[in-house]
Amino acid sequence: MTHTVAAVPEVGAEIPRVLRALEGVGLVARATSSTIPAGSAQAALLEGAIDLLLAPGTAGDHLDPGVWAAATLSRGEPGDVLVPREPSDQTLQSLAPGSRIAVSGRRRSSFLRVHRRDVEPVPLPPGRSPVDLLEDPSVEGAVLSLTEARRLGLSARTTESLDIRSWVPAPAQGITVVLCRPADREARRALASLDDGVAQAALQAERAAGRSLGLGPDATAGVVALPQGRWMRIFGMVASADGRRMVRGDVTSTAEGPAAAGRTLAELLLARGAGSLLPGEAA
Repeated sequence: MTHTVAAVPEVGAEIPRVLRALEGVGLVARATSSTIPAGSAQAALLEGAIDLLLAPGTAGDHLDPGVWAAATLSRGEPGDVLVPREPSDQTLQSLAPGSRIAVSGRRRSSFLRVHRRDVEPVPLPPGRSPVDLLEDPSVEGAVLSLTEARRLGLSARTTESLDIRSWVPAPAQGITVVLCRPADREARRALASLDDGVAQAALQAERAAGRSLGLGPDATAGVVALPQGRWMRIFGMVASADGRRMVRGDVTSTAEGPAAAGRTLAELLLARGAGSLLPGEAA
């Protein structure tokens, strides 16, 4: 049986890697001709239009009945990067006062205000790509995830990888999961060999922290876990939408209890006042 593989656009670049890995474990698979919108992707899986679905790590919080998260792929660089409009060696700190920087999401907008009060975030309109705004001469650059920069062919233009300790990525940023139907035992066996324990531990910690903080899909907050051997260090940052207030924290724990580490981080951030920064904030 040949298994068909599809992805939501955000993680479509991962398909070749998954196909090579599946070939290595003896599962015959082929990619569909295009990506599938996130809103209809799990339905396509359930209806049998596809057999395997690549989705962002956050999909694990919103699985339809009858969908199984079979593997968490190894994680690349989870952070955000700066992409100037024109070729340069600009960094976040070297941007001229008054520069306009394209951002997607409230987290990046608020974090930009935290780091540079004199720089203006330009929210990405729905349905628009950062590439569109980078063609606007009034915009000096864009901040986006490294994963998205690669997908859009912008990685060669990046001039700075933002420090994930002070510009903390969104929970599960850079993590891809592979979904299948629970009854597909052949796929589940093959995908089990692709499951990366380090990425899985990070995902569990970040999701636990996000749930404990009550983070919505576009919160002004970031959480990132960095497992190393038997230890894990997890960083969190929460900012007000205007960037005037911010709390940060990190905890170190054993990697055997990633969810507990995430909850501990959330408790630390809440004790420092993070709860007052999240609800009712306007971008």
